[in-house]
Amino acid sequence: MIASFVVLSMKTKFNLLLSLFTISLVFSKSHAQHQISIQTGALNYYFDKVPFGWNATSSYLPNYALGLQYQYQKPNNKLIAAQINFIRDRHYWNVESPGNLDFSNRSIQEMNVTFLNQKELSKKVNWTYGAGPTVRNQFLFTNTIDPNHLLYISNNIQFGLKGQTALTYTPVKWITFYSQINLSGYLISKPLVRYYNNDFATDFGFKKPSFLPSRLHSSLTFGVGINF
Repeated sequence: MIASFVVLSMKTKFNLLLSLFTISLVFSKSHAQHQISIQTGALNYYFDKVPFGWNATSSYLPNYALGLQYQYQKPNNKLIAAQINFIRDRHYWNVESPGNLDFSNRSIQEMNVTFLNQKELSKKVNWTYGAGPTVRNQFLFTNTIDPNHLLYISNNIQFGLKGQTALTYTPVKWITFYSQINLSGYLISKPLVRYYNNDFATDFGFKKPSFLPSRLHSSLTFGVGINF
């Protein structure tokens, strides 16, 4: 079974991000602080049977989790952040049994906007928390995860909500270091490619085999931002 991952064009990605970020403009005011930051994901957990974190044996192709964030701080210390994230998570396991090798390949393009509250813990340390809409394009290929060694392929665009909490450290006015914990739940899923496998017609339903993709995604990320 051969299927191709639908890659959204740059124009489509920009329009999706712009649509999400437009929501924030309603609340925008002048004389606020802006921040542009890059971030990397330390851990990603998908609530399915794919091994978690460093317990998996990675393939020869490197995994990555990279993101770009723009954050707007209003005069009342309320924050609005827009993110675009790129994730590739490939794993092999059961390597002691080469004839029965388990394999997972997941690629995600994610865009979201979060509306955040900020609490000052000390002069240079803040705690932020909030939520907002999220959309992702996910391609998932898994092989031999379930006891019957079935093959599963999907490519869907999914819409939902994302919660986020972070600790930030600003040693000087122009730079901030931060760590984030994110939890996303996807409520709507639409296939971008049709796969002819009726066994998985309800793969995104609430009643589904446990090895199929979950509605949830949690991550721990670290970043550095430039303030202006």
